[in-house]
Amino acid sequence: MKYIMLLVKFGLNIIYFFLKLLPTQDKILFMSRQSNKISMDFKLLGKQLEKKHKVVYLCKTLDGKDKASFKTRINYGFYMFKQAYHLATSKVCILDTYIPTISLLKHKKSLVIIQMWHSNGTMKKFGYTSMGKKEGNNAKVAEYMGMHKNYTYIFASGDAYKEHLAKGFNFFDYDRILTYSLPRIDLLNDKKYEKETKEKIYKKYPELKKKINVTYAPTFRDDENSFKEELDKIIKKFNFKKYNLILKLHPLSKLKIDNPNIIVDKSFSTFNMLFVTDKLISEYSCIIYEA
Repeated sequence: MKYIMLLVKFGLNIIYFFLKLLPTQDKILFMSRQSNKISMDFKLLGKQLEKKHKVVYLCKTLDGKDKASFKTRINYGFYMFKQAYHLATSKVCILDTYIPTISLLKHKKSLVIIQMWHSNGTMKKFGYTSMGKKEGNNAKVAEYMGMHKNYTYIFASGDAYKEHLAKGFNFFDYDRILTYSLPRIDLLNDKKYEKETKEKIYKKYPELKKKINVTYAPTFRDDENSFKEELDKIIKKFNFKKYNLILKLHPLSKLKIDNPNIIVDKSFSTFNMLFVTDKLISEYSCIIYEA
């Protein structure tokens, strides 16, 4: 495994060396492995940046993560060449997740890389703090991949969050961990946005007007079978006469839920669903901070 990773890193950097000979454009690159869709934060920030700069979005998940099929890994490998081209020709790159090409490649000194992590706080260990844990990262793989290296700046939603991010990213230059909240937080006080969001959700799910709404937003688990067993226990005891149950699975989840009593929503973000939520079950999801 070590030698395969080192070989991939070496090959990528040779190609990247020639890509870096291309001129740097007035371009801002957004990259994510959180979802195949552009996140709300990227859209809000990108909308402002598009007024003065060229903006490119590269959002693609590695389906299955560590358990991804050989074909999926190969396809993502080719996608990394596309990432490399845009990294070589951009002024700024903004991330909301860990991106292997960021840590594996030797970038132009002029490239500014900003880690704008996707949560407003933490409810669990991640990155280097979860190393060696059941659902954490493999220490050897992290070392070969140079996990979370090459960041110029890290954005933290509050001063108290900085220490958690520093430990998770193994990044202890606190002068470059800046206090900036995520763009979506502005929407929490936007009455017009709230009204429009409620109207859209109620149009799709009119039944949400009739009962108390409980939104269940669990974090991602590698072992989705055991999670399904726990979810079944909740469903069995749930009072569907009094409450609506809205299930908001993590974007990386592949779990299939077939129960007519549950609203398994994929049309709206968990953030937007908060506007019609009366009670929230987070189960280690950082959505509690927005709630």
